[in-house]
Amino acid sequence: MRRRQFLQSAVGAGLALSATRYVAAQSQGQTLTPIEALGPDGEKSVLAPGSLQELRDALHGPLLLPQDPGYDDARRVVSRNIDKHPALIVKASGAGDIGTAIAFAREHRLLLAVKCGGHSEYGVSTCDGGMMIDLSSLRYVRVDPGARRAWVAGGSLAGLVDHEAQAHGLVATMGDRGTVGVGGLGTGGGFGYVARRFGLTIDSVRGVDLVTADGRFVHASQLDNPDLFWAVRGGGGNFGVVTNFELELHPMEPHVYSGSVVFPLSQAKQVLRAYADYSAEAPDELHADCFINVVGALEDSTIQVNVCYSGEEGNAERLLAPIQRFAQVRSNTVKRTTYVSAQGADDHPDPRGATAPRAARDSAYLSGLLRGIDASLIADVVTGLHPMSGRVQRMLFQHAGGTIGRVSSTATAFPHRYVTHNMILAMSWPVDAAAAANKSAAHDFWQVLKKHTHGFYNNDLAGEETAEAVVANYGDNYARLVQVKTQYDPQNLFRLNANVVPRTT
Repeated sequence: MRRRQFLQSAVGAGLALSATRYVAAQSQGQTLTPIEALGPDGEKSVLAPGSLQELRDALHGPLLLPQDPGYDDARRVVSRNIDKHPALIVKASGAGDIGTAIAFAREHRLLLAVKCGGHSEYGVSTCDGGMMIDLSSLRYVRVDPGARRAWVAGGSLAGLVDHEAQAHGLVATMGDRGTVGVGGLGTGGGFGYVARRFGLTIDSVRGVDLVTADGRFVHASQLDNPDLFWAVRGGGGNFGVVTNFELELHPMEPHVYSGSVVFPLSQAKQVLRAYADYSAEAPDELHADCFINVVGALEDSTIQVNVCYSGEEGNAERLLAPIQRFAQVRSNTVKRTTYVSAQGADDHPDPRGATAPRAARDSAYLSGLLRGIDASLIADVVTGLHPMSGRVQRMLFQHAGGTIGRVSSTATAFPHRYVTHNMILAMSWPVDAAAAANKSAAHDFWQVLKKHTHGFYNNDLAGEETAEAVVANYGDNYARLVQVKTQYDPQNLFRLNANVVPRTT
């Protein structure tokens, strides 16, 4: 099971797809009415019809208001648990629209959210009462195979990059699912199936174009605005809206070995012990996640190892065979396939706006970074996971290490170069169940696990962790991030993220 499949199924994210076109109600005869909006600190204001009309006239893309066709689809994100209603949505056609939207939000002191792939687990790509900038119209990839470079529009999804790059036998780390937005990967970190071989997504970024809080169009690279370039790679959306990424691409054969080896949950301890050693000794070309799925009955619960091996084909059998000896195998789907297929790059390009009915469930989602998996952690995991009727409990140990750890912790804003695994816990239960007891159980279990972690991945927990936790998580890099934030966003317009707070004068 891919990371994103795990996350979506665990917290009730919708997999149904919407093909509805966004159609703005922009007829000449339409009468605009005042709209109440919220500011960054929750303050209320009223947007006058004249101001809204001026914004609509200034945009090339549509302005979507709550009464407009297309608004409901545009406001949705991947997680079906998130149901927020922006006061207005700018479906930007390009950098010009983004600059116009930012200027309007700044002038009217609006809470501002920016949505690319919409995969944020805590909904920071949307908001209630503010403005959402929707980047779904900015999807384009141009590859120069000779230079091994790709220029990627800021609203693009990972699958498009995989598809275009692999056509030339090239690749950049793009998460592990085709529907994830490049904007989050390219600014927050970017784990994925080939990250151990080629580094995080941010490690392939060679330049960005972005619109800053004061409306400037800025290019950042090692030569141009190098402090901003450093901060964007790991500092997330704190500094502006990225409209274009320049990515270095890496040669890679199109075929990989990918799939899952599944074991019964009753053998979890021995599988985890074997997996801990196996993942620690794996070559860079081998990515191996461990996924635990605990449902209502023990016999239906499983633990599995998911692999993607992108190295020499002649070594595949030797490197993958040990997994089958971890414990009694229930099933094995590992096979030779294309990397594009393993990534899900052929999935529907936009899973948002899902409208198909789903069983209503509540959930808890928690994560932390590891410096290895030891016997104490294994014991806590095995002791804490018990099948319970109605409750779904899932854990993922996402494989890191390799090339990720050979980059200095200060080379980019992402400080966690020691990480061997990203450990994720997701639990869900019917909304009509004992919600308080279930949520308490999830957080109690996480407190047992948390003592084994060393920081967290900001893309996972943005919007959930406290300001103090964000400061501590950036460690020695935080002071430099504050300097850059103060220079480019002194009013903290871009705050719906793992927020870096600018200095006040």
